[in-house]
Amino acid sequence: MEPAILPVDQPLRRTHSNVEWERLVAHSPAVLYTLKIQGDEVFPVFISDNVERLLGFTPEESTSYQWWLDNLHPEDRDHAVATLGAALEHDCYSMEYRLRHRDGSFRWVEDHSRVLRTAGGQPHEMIGVLIDITERKLADEALKMQGRVLECMSEGVTVSDETGLIVFSNDACNAMFGYAEDELVGQHWSVLRNSSPQQSRQFVNQLLGYLQENGGWMGELNTRKKDGAAFITRARISSLEIAGSKSFVSVFEDITEKRGMEAQFLRSQRMDSLGRLSSGIAHDLNNILTPILMAVFMLRRELPQGEFEKTVKLIETNTLRGADLVKQLLSFEHGIEGQREVLQPNELVREIVKMAAGTFPKDITIVSRLAEDCWPLVGTATQLHQVLLNLCVNARDAMPAGGTLTFTTKNLHFDDNYVAMNAAVTQGHYVLIQVADTGAGIPADILDKVFDPFFTTKQREGNAGLGLSTVISIIKSHDGLMNLRSEVNRGSTFEIYLPASPDGIESGLLRLRFPSQRQWRIDPRCR
Repeated sequence: MEPAILPVDQPLRRTHSNVEWERLVAHSPAVLYTLKIQGDEVFPVFISDNVERLLGFTPEESTSYQWWLDNLHPEDRDHAVATLGAALEHDCYSMEYRLRHRDGSFRWVEDHSRVLRTAGGQPHEMIGVLIDITERKLADEALKMQGRVLECMSEGVTVSDETGLIVFSNDACNAMFGYAEDELVGQHWSVLRNSSPQQSRQFVNQLLGYLQENGGWMGELNTRKKDGAAFITRARISSLEIAGSKSFVSVFEDITEKRGMEAQFLRSQRMDSLGRLSSGIAHDLNNILTPILMAVFMLRRELPQGEFEKTVKLIETNTLRGADLVKQLLSFEHGIEGQREVLQPNELVREIVKMAAGTFPKDITIVSRLAEDCWPLVGTATQLHQVLLNLCVNARDAMPAGGTLTFTTKNLHFDDNYVAMNAAVTQGHYVLIQVADTGAGIPADILDKVFDPFFTTKQREGNAGLGLSTVISIIKSHDGLMNLRSEVNRGSTFEIYLPASPDGIESGLLRLRFPSQRQWRIDPRCR
């Protein structure tokens, strides 16, 4: 039942029992009020002074039912009036609604009231409080909006507590991992990893420790669906505090198809590089097969025992050389794309040197200057082979009349002072792999174009101009940096800086971080 509205000029009675009561009311964050009940009619008789702090109106302006009705938000009026009318039949009520401030804005209030009754059970007075909940309501609305945004995202999102238990997953995440709505909630985050339960738990523990220190992590993860199907995701994980407790938010992007296309492209580039080595390979195979054919001819004749043994040994030696060459070719053609492991940089260089020594023209001298204590790094061997192979082939082509090809490895540490002067790097341990030639060099006017896709200085048919763009892509995917120095007629030097793992720890947390501003840079100065 809607209460009757008494005239605005109804006499007001504002009473206070003592000084202590007045001080309590004045300093209370809540606005206190009382209503007189006469039959089905109610009218305000008191409202505390702090109503002016809440709504900008004086107590004298606020002590009328009409004022309350006029300043209710239009969307809340029917519900608030109906609730107040129903309160006369009950002992108390509680509701939330908006009241207009003097400046025209609206404030959310929480209204709590209790009905006082006579000895005969008739209601005669109502006392209540108004509590400002505007900030809470705005925060709730912001959370709802954020929830709607998360549900609209194409990336999968999970929120987990500090122990790794999932407390939220959006629709995209459920679809990506093959779970029904809310099925992931309550499960441990480790179920998303494509590894044994023990390894997944160990990874989560490492991740939580890393997030405590660094606040965020980014990298690629081997993940799996509910049915066990494996796929690759790029994950961005951030630590934050929600309701006073630590949580972490994970954002997943399915990059399985993208990685497959990259693997196909890299395989094509490896075959292109091997094709460019074909003349050297043919020459080396010819050198291997010629002694074998001669030995076979000699075996058809009756030879002394000593000569027979030498001939068999010649066949065996050259057959093993041929098998070793084929093995090297297959190792480049049949790589394991995308699988990262702890690698020794010196071993990578030695394998390339071995291939180059057997296939490059003999007027090219190959020199190795490898640090004995070279730190290991975490990477994909096939991709780093591809980088070095492309650089070697380019160096060979730049020295048609012969020259020197030099490989160097070195340990480096970039401290804060160096980083402050070089924005392209971040602080930490690095391994330098340097490939230098004494060839034709690169003119200064095209030096900044050599890493562009489809750009090439060669006029041969079939050269796509994608070699160095592939190189820089691989280096960036390993969170590394490349530097190029070149001078016409004096040669070129490619310097590859890769994050090192001095302790040899094969952990994704050490090799995959938030994206930095690392990029390749060119130094046109002479060597």
